[in-house]
Amino acid sequence: MASASGVSPLARLRGLKASPARILMGGASAVILLGTLLLSLPQASATGVRIGFVDALFTATSAVCVTGLIVLDTPTEMSTFGHVVLLFLFQVGGLGYMTSATFVAAVLGRRVGLRNRLVLKEAMASPTMEGLLRFATLTVKVTLVVEGLIALVLAARFATRMEPGQALWYGVFHSVSAFNNAGFALFSDSLGGFRNDPLVIVSIMVALVIGGLGFLVLSDLERLFKGEVKRLSLHSRLTLWMSLWVGVVGAVLLLLIETSTGGPLADAAGLGQHAELALFQSMTARTAGFAIIDMSFLSIPALYLTIMLMMVGGGSGSTAGGIKVTTMGVVLASLWSTLRGRERVSIFYRTVPQSIVQKSFFLAFMAFFLVTGVTWLVLLLEDSRFMPTLFEVASAVATVGLSIGDGAGRSFCAGFGDSGKLLVALCMFIGRLGPLTIGIAVLKTEHQQHYRRPEERVLIG
Repeated sequence: MASASGVSPLARLRGLKASPARILMGGASAVILLGTLLLSLPQASATGVRIGFVDALFTATSAVCVTGLIVLDTPTEMSTFGHVVLLFLFQVGGLGYMTSATFVAAVLGRRVGLRNRLVLKEAMASPTMEGLLRFATLTVKVTLVVEGLIALVLAARFATRMEPGQALWYGVFHSVSAFNNAGFALFSDSLGGFRNDPLVIVSIMVALVIGGLGFLVLSDLERLFKGEVKRLSLHSRLTLWMSLWVGVVGAVLLLLIETSTGGPLADAAGLGQHAELALFQSMTARTAGFAIIDMSFLSIPALYLTIMLMMVGGGSGSTAGGIKVTTMGVVLASLWSTLRGRERVSIFYRTVPQSIVQKSFFLAFMAFFLVTGVTWLVLLLEDSRFMPTLFEVASAVATVGLSIGDGAGRSFCAGFGDSGKLLVALCMFIGRLGPLTIGIAVLKTEHQQHYRRPEERVLIG
């Protein structure tokens, strides 16, 4: 029986199922559920005692959403099987399950249909459907090559501290974790024990920066070097420019704050190490969540600056989180245009479509609303301290994974009750998929509005 609009309920149901946003949300949920079930097995625990459901769900969500917040001390409370499950989850989460599935289909010679291409376009944040299969294949190849090279470098360094077999495994785990900006480590102090080791610090930083740029930027760079294009796209130029400036400015400000307050970055040996540690801390705050210092010793101004860096994040379509550097760039350009009385927003002599400007402000506002709202709820439920709670929620929404900690090798939220942990897990899920994708998946209807209401001005400001 057809509805008043002439569309049957069955047809509407098919339309809902075909929505790329809903497929992405459902696919991510399925991977998280699979990870939860695997981590709930006794084999995933170091003691052989089953991990609680909420803790397993939280850990699986943190891995799939490449965040790195932990309610279990990864090296001591989880077994090798649990570590392998984590690696699988943040590899799939970083690449995206649709990218992984498309690559497998391409290798097997399977045809990728139109619906799957639409979902892949959404998942990879590609502006067009042109060359999607080539793009997906390039994404996987770059991922495996970079992860492999970084793993070999780290394994060689770790071999001076442990057996060769264990060193190789540690190298692979931390390389994959770094490239996917997951922030999981097999050391209870994250990378704090290597803060004076330039080889490890630089290798991890290279992996997280490449992973945090976005595969569209990497594809553009490849085409530029091959001579297929004469210049980079506006998206790539803005991503590279903003990533450079946010990283450098963040490092300089962190160094100035910590030097003046005598914080943990102030005891480095010489200007070179000062700069190296500050740059690493600035980069990891925007993307990966690896810690080389005890975050609980940072001053309040440094913690607040770190929150701002986390919320900016990395490149669109990358393994990084945050609202993304391009979103921030468009917002800043729009504010500058408004102050100068211009109606259109221009970046690098190109006009940015109004729809992109509106979405950028939507994402920035939703991130602010989500962080402040969830922080307020957690404070009500847990009666916890304000700054650590705000920092934890911002880290979850931005899918970064940095935390002030609980003093036992775990994140601050490890001390939360089940309700608080589930709220933080929900923040990670929303932050990874994006509030816009989830909003479209939940609220968007299939019919289009073919009319426009009368326009009338409203006084603002």
